[in-house]
Amino acid sequence: MMRRLLKFCAGLLLIPILLVVGIHLYLQYGLTGLIHRTVLPEARRKANITIDLDHASVNLLRGRADINGFRLGNPPGFIESDLFTLQHAHLSTALTPWLRKAIHIRDCRIEGLTIQLIRQADGTMNFGRFNIPETTTHRQPGPPPPETPRDIPTPGEVPDQPPDAPPEPPVHPSDLPPFRVDQASLTATIIWIDHQSKPDLTRLETRWTADLKGIQSRSWDPASAWGSLVITAHQAAQPETEITTLRLDVAPLANPMQASFTLQGTLAATDLPGMTSTIHQAGIQCNAVSASVNLSAEEGRFKSGSRVTVHLSRPVLTDKLARKIKLKNVKLPDPLVVPVPVSGTLEKPVFDFASALVSTALQVAVQGLTGDRIESSLDGLFKSFEKSLNRKPSSP
Repeated sequence: MMRRLLKFCAGLLLIPILLVVGIHLYLQYGLTGLIHRTVLPEARRKANITIDLDHASVNLLRGRADINGFRLGNPPGFIESDLFTLQHAHLSTALTPWLRKAIHIRDCRIEGLTIQLIRQADGTMNFGRFNIPETTTHRQPGPPPPETPRDIPTPGEVPDQPPDAPPEPPVHPSDLPPFRVDQASLTATIIWIDHQSKPDLTRLETRWTADLKGIQSRSWDPASAWGSLVITAHQAAQPETEITTLRLDVAPLANPMQASFTLQGTLAATDLPGMTSTIHQAGIQCNAVSASVNLSAEEGRFKSGSRVTVHLSRPVLTDKLARKIKLKNVKLPDPLVVPVPVSGTLEKPVFDFASALVSTALQVAVQGLTGDRIESSLDGLFKSFEKSLNRKPSSP
């Protein structure tokens, strides 16, 4: 009898072990087939694009996952075949912290990532053209719902007004769970293809690398050293010249909106359509934009001296801004350096790039004028200011 009981208990213990081993073997050797049979066909049908995957595996016992050869095609109408390709991705985690609801990533690597950002001649972008149908709920036909009974006021009686609802409290991000990332790395190629611009500017290929070390939450170890993230980039045609270098040093995080960090570096001088159009709206035309970053924050609040300095290549004052500030035929320096102070908090940063741009351009332009031109220009500015003061305020 005792022997049968022991066999029965051994069988009960063996069942979950076999189940875990079976799931482990299936995820390690059968996950690719499962994705090809179920996930990819449904994704292709919904998005109407090409999606391929060479291999995927998950090793539960070692806490690691790998993906090889992932490809995401462009939407219909684009001659370029791929939007997104990935050669290899690897994730390695420690299993013990999961028992106390903590996340410990030992190593994360993304290798051979290529992204093609394409703008067609008509202005459409490839990353905004996916045909993913929205899920809508259709109401079945039937009688309308009964009306809620209301008290009808007698003649001369003022109906009761519902009390004002109390304002909703502001929503703040919750504290982060315990986590730590020992190291992570990324190698990527970003290709910008613009069929609207001139032939010599239709393609810009840049190579990016990112290295992250020791970033963690405060709940993991409050006394730990700061983590770091370093991002570098260079043009594919000139690999020896770095065009972007950024370094972020961040203290252990308790709340993303209350982080303490320093961010320093430079951003590439490129012809960015969004940035140059914003600058043109402010009244200045330029060929390219670059920037240097010097930001620091403590507990989510920017420190004094935090700023982003923007450099405009070959700036030209537009007629609209020249008429506004009463200055004409003014030559701006090349490059035009525009310091933009940053203050406030991460949740509500305070900066005004347009005002800083106009103020810098005006200051530089006035410094280059002769005495009689300064008097004429200031007279025009004072008259415009006096006119705005004498204007009657608009009625509410």
